[in-house]
Amino acid sequence: MAASTSPAFTRPEADLRGLAILLIDALLSDSMTSSGSKAELSLLRARIADGSPGDIQETRAKLEGCLANWRADRERKPASGSKSIHGKTERPNGSTPARVDPCTGLSDRFEAEKCIGERFGEGRRLFAAIFTLQRLPAINARFGYSVGDRMLLVEGQFLAKQFPNDRLFRWLGPSLLMVLERPASTEAVRSEVGRTSAGSFQVNVDLHSRSVLIPVSASWQLVASSEYSSAAEFLDALRTLALDAAPARPPARVNGASPAA
Repeated sequence: MAASTSPAFTRPEADLRGLAILLIDALLSDSMTSSGSKAELSLLRARIADGSPGDIQETRAKLEGCLANWRADRERKPASGSKSIHGKTERPNGSTPARVDPCTGLSDRFEAEKCIGERFGEGRRLFAAIFTLQRLPAINARFGYSVGDRMLLVEGQFLAKQFPNDRLFRWLGPSLLMVLERPASTEAVRSEVGRTSAGSFQVNVDLHSRSVLIPVSASWQLVASSEYSSAAEFLDALRTLALDAAPARPPARVNGASPAA
């Protein structure tokens, strides 16, 4: 039997499919996504990865349907600490609540973009460090998304302790983003981040009747705001770096075999 080959996509189409897959991976890692929505998203992800060239319109329609279901999931599970008044979520003091990632408890990427936009506009010297959790797709595939969520939570707690005076956010997919303000040079800040965030550790996870130690480690990249003329350009660079650094998703299970973590 001849070996199967991947469809030949044009570069723009391949880029669009890559963005769609990254979006789906983020939704799959969201603890507020229902099991039904996750099953639907997983099927759509496989279709996007293996689909025929030219079926973008059909894929877009299916993705829009999945996103509608995901929004419905979140509306059924309002964030803790808030109250619903006539269908609107508000804080007790009437202020607009910060958007929080339910997996890590950190402010989400929209809050990160807001923070960077405000500080960039004030002319502050900013640095952004992107930390990408390694092997997360393989961990999700082998142990389940709840374990992958735990890995992100633990990594976030670790970084928050290492950088107590800086802002940490959930970024795209398996990444976290740290916003730092430093008067130092880029080289000095890169040395600080590398020294402080270096190393990996293990997390003990209970799986039914057994306990498993899973290593947690993250790669990182540092970007200086001084290299960009606007906050929009700075944010575009950070999004691109997160997309490029996102680990590839492991192959689907075949004949009941699990991909290696």
